[in-house]
Amino acid sequence: MNIPGLGLLSDKIDRVDKGKGIVHERSFELGSNVIVFHNIGSLSISDGRRSLLPIFSGIVMALFGIGIINISTGLALFLLAAGIGLAIFGLLRPVDVFLSIGTCDGRRTYLVSKKRDFLIQVRESLREKIDNNSLATGVINIEAGTITGGIAIGANPKAMGAAA
Repeated sequence: MNIPGLGLLSDKIDRVDKGKGIVHERSFELGSNVIVFHNIGSLSISDGRRSLLPIFSGIVMALFGIGIINISTGLALFLLAAGIGLAIFGLLRPVDVFLSIGTCDGRRTYLVSKKRDFLIQVRESLREKIDNNSLATGVINIEAGTITGGIAIGANPKAMGAAA
């Protein structure tokens, strides 16, 4: 599977950017995968790369507009404005952030969001759950960027009746 924006090519990589992740007592259901917590080898956050295509296209369009200003003023002004707008859009568009979940069997799953703080919270919640052997369950809503249930940061596993 080709992961756009990362330049990676592998058949052992899954990208999840919508839906909900269900955190069970000892496993995590994310997209079409079920990841056992004891099988997680790494949790890391990385930024995707900004696509230069809209920026480059906008600059070319604006330069073309400037080049034809003597031929057709209306079309030239339209191309100039559209080119500048496209370039600004390319510069201001948020870049995807990835929470990479690597498992001991060599699989890698990317949880994708534009909210870095949300992914940091997910990583810390999963890390706390693994470290504490917590039996707490919850839901990670990827589209809304929320975590609900007992896996939230600061949850005390002993207070929830989980084995520490």
